[in-house]
Amino acid sequence: MKATFLKIIFFSLFLIAFNVLFFFLSGTDNPPTVWVAYGFIHWAYLMVLITPLLGTKGKDSFYLNATLYSQSISYFVIEFVVGLVFVFWRPESILWSVLSQSFLWLVYMAIIIGNAWSNEVTDKQTAERAKAHESITVNRMELKKLIMQIDDMAIRRKVSDIYDMLTASNTRQTVGSIGYDMEINNNISLLRQAVYSHDTESISNIVEQLKVLALQRKAELKYAH
Repeated sequence: MKATFLKIIFFSLFLIAFNVLFFFLSGTDNPPTVWVAYGFIHWAYLMVLITPLLGTKGKDSFYLNATLYSQSISYFVIEFVVGLVFVFWRPESILWSVLSQSFLWLVYMAIIIGNAWSNEVTDKQTAERAKAHESITVNRMELKKLIMQIDDMAIRRKVSDIYDMLTASNTRQTVGSIGYDMEINNNISLLRQAVYSHDTESISNIVEQLKVLALQRKAELKYAH
């Protein structure tokens, strides 16, 4: 609560200082052009304050949100300068004031919304990759445990070779390898069931399928990098 109160005070300092100086130097008897600039400056500052609402909260949120902050701050600085030009110039015609500052706002909105959407997609993809990687790691560890539970030494060596092949590229994943990872995970689950039920024939068939999938995954990673 205290931190929130301090943030409100901090972000209010600009508005207080700006309004004090504005009304002290310009008063209240101003042409519409000045009031348009006054409104756009406040609007630009408000956009800086609400930028966190457009941000993501994932693993890479700091870097993704930094782009949004830089764009909002840049818009505010440019609008502040342009607004001050019209405040001091005080033209009678409102046309150029409205057109120029509306153009700046439209350009900013197009950029900020586009980047916010792009960040959301990137954040979602990162989360999905992290989830997939976690699933892969868990299943690899399960495969390691199953090695010692297989009685046939020939099959055990094959499973050990498959495990070594998979763990050698455990942290690597491409669009093409995702399908293989899903198939490998499914087959590891089937292998666990077969081992627990001592179904030697199923164990042998699943191990051969795992070997093929592991080789295909290895080839995919080799040619993708």
